[in-house]
Amino acid sequence: MPKQQEKSDYEALVTKYFPFSALNGATAHAVKCSGEIVAKSAQTLPQEVGEFIGRRARTNAFFYDQCTNCKDFGELVSIHRDWWKQVSEDYAEEANQMISLGQSLMTEAANIALQLAEEERDAIEKSMSEKEK
Repeated sequence: MPKQQEKSDYEALVTKYFPFSALNGATAHAVKCSGEIVAKSAQTLPQEVGEFIGRRARTNAFFYDQCTNCKDFGELVSIHRDWWKQVSEDYAEEANQMISLGQSLMTEAANIALQLAEEERDAIEKSMSEKEK
């Protein structure tokens, strides 16, 4: 049997038993867009966390270096107090940064969902108006 005929028979069989119409252009586009958002999240969030860990490690190394040069207990307490202040500021700033990234990604996802819903609505309206003719 020729290859073209095999393909046609296959397509007929698959179409009969599997509703490919559910995987139309809008659905495929939605899957592609949501996959892009997941990929962006998988790249952006770990990168931000890695940068934060690097900043904290440098800050801690600087703190330990300062501790080794303390002349008395009062100076050690002062350095430790400054370190705690920096820790709390860094974590608060990082929490805000992660919230901002999450909001940005969710806004992007919501905008894509809205666009896809509008496209689907337009397609349905077009289909209905063609049926009325």
